[in-house]
Amino acid sequence: MRGCAVLGLLVAVGVPAHAGAQLVLTPTGGRASTAAVTVADYVPFPVTYTTPAIAGSSILVTYDAGAGTLAFDALDLRLAEATVCSGVHACRCYRNQQFRLPAGSRPVAAVAADGSFALAHPAVFQSDSGNAYPTCTAAPGPPVDVTWQASGTVLVDPARGTTRLAEMRIAVDGAGEIDAAALVLDFSSGLQAYEPFRQFQQVGAPLVITGAEITPGSVAKVFINTAQGPRDVTPNGLPPTSTTPVRWEGVLPWPWPVVPPHDYDIGVGFLSVHLVRTDRGYDRSNDVTRVLSGNAALGVPGLRGLDTLVSPTSWDPHVAIPNVERVYPPGGLTYAGGTLPNPTATVVNVFGANGNCAPAGGVIPTDLGADWLAFVVPADCPVGPAAFQLVDTTTGRASNIVSAPLGEPVDVSAVAISGTGVAVTGTGFNRTTVVNLFARDASGALVNVGGYDAAGHPRIPVAVIDSHTLAFELPVSTRSGACFVEALNPPFIEFTSSRSRPPGGECAIP
Repeated sequence: MRGCAVLGLLVAVGVPAHAGAQLVLTPTGGRASTAAVTVADYVPFPVTYTTPAIAGSSILVTYDAGAGTLAFDALDLRLAEATVCSGVHACRCYRNQQFRLPAGSRPVAAVAADGSFALAHPAVFQSDSGNAYPTCTAAPGPPVDVTWQASGTVLVDPARGTTRLAEMRIAVDGAGEIDAAALVLDFSSGLQAYEPFRQFQQVGAPLVITGAEITPGSVAKVFINTAQGPRDVTPNGLPPTSTTPVRWEGVLPWPWPVVPPHDYDIGVGFLSVHLVRTDRGYDRSNDVTRVLSGNAALGVPGLRGLDTLVSPTSWDPHVAIPNVERVYPPGGLTYAGGTLPNPTATVVNVFGANGNCAPAGGVIPTDLGADWLAFVVPADCPVGPAAFQLVDTTTGRASNIVSAPLGEPVDVSAVAISGTGVAVTGTGFNRTTVVNLFARDASGALVNVGGYDAAGHPRIPVAVIDSHTLAFELPVSTRSGACFVEALNPPFIEFTSSRSRPPGGECAIP
């Protein structure tokens, strides 16, 4: 997170804000045609911010079919905020930040025979005028000269007589404060699926997807996230009951058309869907995500939250698990809300860091309504991550799960290094805790030598003494100098990371 510019936005063209990002350039007799690109929404990259993009951003693109070139007549990308860091924990904030081309410049890239293009051109990174945002408290800095590198692909569809900018990747490099940043602008056209707002999805209920260029032969591929990883629950594709070019409708099956016992498994309750056009070369759309919520008519309970609705990150494919951003004390009374087919026959399972800490048969509610129940979190559940689940004892069906921390938020208050040993004090530590260690490597670069490796194993083995103390050994690749330690718990989101709290992880390797 440190040592780089942290940016993020989504660019859309010629379609409503909810309709993805589409750009169609239609050359006429080889003459240039242009299309304005405006910011429609904000997406996280690479760290989640909640502040929306500032209106007024634009890119003006000109494609000259005769010359085979793509030109950028204007570049004005504005974001609500960005953080620029140099070194460990030496950051400053840019409010209402802007990337723009120098006055009078017009970058032009040659488009190769395969449609690819690439260019590098000077740009300016600076603070624009406007209101400050509460999460961005440092004083704005002066403009910074950077190099703007763009690459992507222009696709020609002779049958339609159109040319489209299929995708574009922007990398920003600069000296001094900006080490590197990257920005992906997706201008995909063709088959698309749109998700204009976050939705819950019932099993066995209608599944409706809006999009573009949907055909009668479009089938849905449905995947759920489970403790064992993603599972394809429609291996042969789900046929539609009706289609239009902008709407696909079918029924999400229940049970799934897969072999038992997976036919009644809704996993953690995270669902990802894309369309495949079987009548158009088996091309596929982008993915849309939903949280499964059960179905009372089919006896399947669903959990939409605890004493608050699940977090927006529950729909994030990088998280892929419904979660609540609150800490729940063992022995405390809380609530669960959602779908209760048989309220009086519903119990609660609570899975902690050491397994199911609910009593045999589940936690019996202390009070209940038609779509909610009150229960006491078992007092002997350990500090750390937890997963809550409803079970209908009449049908034997279980709900999706909702993740939330128990006892304490994960935090780092101090780091002490003696020789190669590191002792970390804080809160919320448990057997699932993973550490990030930002330190200098042999080349002097600031890198994270912790986290997970490619096989999904922690790079740094951690010995958890108790919920307030953990220890580990410095990796041999680290060098003397400033360092920073972060502690993270499942599901590894900002809320279950010490990164989201006042920093206490500063350290120095002797």
